[in-house]
Amino acid sequence: MNLKKLSTWRTAAAAVGVLGLALSACSTTASGSGEDDFPTEDIQLYLGYDTGGSADPLAREYGRLLGEELGVNVTIQNRPGGSGAVATTEVLGRDPDGYTIAVAPASQLTMTPILSSDAVSYSGPDDWTTLGGILEQQNGLMVRTDSGWASLEDFIAAAKAAPGQLSVGVSSATGANAMGMASLMEVAGIDVKLVPFEGGAGEAAAALLGGHIDAMNGTLTGQLGMLQSGDLISLGHSGDLPYEPAESLTFDEQGYDLTSLGETTYYAYAPNDLPEDVFTALTDAHQAVVTGDEFAEWLDTNGYVGHATTADEAEDELRQAAEDAQEGVDLLTNAGLDLG
Repeated sequence: MNLKKLSTWRTAAAAVGVLGLALSACSTTASGSGEDDFPTEDIQLYLGYDTGGSADPLAREYGRLLGEELGVNVTIQNRPGGSGAVATTEVLGRDPDGYTIAVAPASQLTMTPILSSDAVSYSGPDDWTTLGGILEQQNGLMVRTDSGWASLEDFIAAAKAAPGQLSVGVSSATGANAMGMASLMEVAGIDVKLVPFEGGAGEAAAALLGGHIDAMNGTLTGQLGMLQSGDLISLGHSGDLPYEPAESLTFDEQGYDLTSLGETTYYAYAPNDLPEDVFTALTDAHQAVVTGDEFAEWLDTNGYVGHATTADEAEDELRQAAEDAQEGVDLLTNAGLDLG
């Protein structure tokens, strides 16, 4: 298994070529114009996760700032279920008028169609209009403070002593945190039971605190309050950057080369065939938000990492993620997840 090939679940992505970009530009926006003064009404921003965890606050802050840029309210619509398919299917079925947009992690847009090809109407980046990248999150392996495990090595030793007995919650069966944990299982030579929570990391955290699972691999930002209060500790996290809001070593620092796996990168998108002026208004507002000082301060305060890519750059990344998605599915299947 070439783990490095899956690096598009974090920030870097390969270019797809001039022809692909040209075709994409033709397919995702319509010639002509929408309303000259777009927007004139509130915008609905869809999210494939419930309240709780880390996805909901990022959507709300992004939506708030986007609304300020556009001069309208942006209302969050939580639509959990189907590893994001419920939200994406609803969004792509709406009129391409700019009043329905969404945010989602790369895995929701690229892996879910492979696993649910008979149930969803989209298969990849040609089926939506990418507006740009927003941010990324580091995923960490977290346990209760009273678990008896004070380090990653403690957890790995316990997993090796009881193969298949320890349970680890993840926010969905196809998310980056599931892939990160599956990768750790592979490189550490352990067998644990992955338990997906379709409602997101908030549900997994509640199950962990309630003693229903032994650990969770999820976004550190989403559980920051519990990490800082001492209810949870992080045994390690993805990527190669320190996580300053709470004490946590990277997996790489502890001898497990997972720097290119397990980070969750969020993108904004809309239905295809947006009028060109609407597309321009949305992408201009998007760039103003993700490159602005207020959003940067919010990211820093809450432990997120910015990922301020343009529409073209983000589409390149999602195309590469779509190419790598099958290998991600194979990785999760080998980890014992039922993806059917």
